Amino acid sequence: MKKYVFWVVIASILVGCTPKKKEVQEENGEAKAVASTQIPDFIKIRPGDKIVLNSPQVFWEVTILLNYEQKKWLAENTNTNENISDEEAYLYLQNKREEFFQSLGISEDIYNQYSFDHYQKIQEFLEKNPQYKEAYEASQNL
Repeated sequence: MKKYVFWVVIASILVGCTPKKKEVQEENGEAKAVASTQIPDFIKIRPGDKIVLNSPQVFWEVTILLNYEQKKWLAENTNTNENISDEEAYLYLQNKREEFFQSLGISEDIYNQYSFDHYQKIQEFLEKNPQYKEAYEASQNL
């Protein structure tokens, strides 16, 4: 069961990371940009804030913020590189993820290990805090 929850969390994060074609707004033809103002107010962590990953709340805040950041990186990358290959997009995204976690003072391995070690607490937190669940779902559907 532990492995299942761990892989579900990892898979959902990775699904949000896959490069997608540039989305175009019908009205003006410009690519959609993810505005940082869309991040819910209760998410206090921002890139560059040094954190200690010691609670499900911090885990979910990092996860939600990561989803918003990834969408922003993809939009930036596709706007500047029309003919980028999937491999180049993947490497770009991996580099940005590494920078993101470094800016928080942790590694992606620490983040992933926390989700594996505390999967039950993470799920319980989400069940008790529906605003985090809604924010997580919204961050995946930008």
